[in-house]
Amino acid sequence: MNMPITGWNECLITYVLAASSPTHAIPKSVYDEGWARNGAMKTNRTYYNHTLPLGPEYGGPLFFAHYSFLGLAPTA
Repeated sequence: MNMPITGWNECLITYVLAASSPTHAIPKSVYDEGWARNGAMKTNRTYYNHTLPLGPEYGGPLFFAHYSFLGLAPTA
């Protein structure tokens, strides 16, 4: 289908797995230009006195925001 893999959603795990692959790794530029949208993912919007530095308006659906982290152990 040749669809772009972008957005603050389950696409993050795709970039994490690709960047950490010992055999098929991607360069940082792929992440920067794709998921991070060349820095456009930074928003610093404030809702109900809470600043959200990244992501869609009001934080977006919780499923999308947390899905990629099911497969990650950031403390390991």
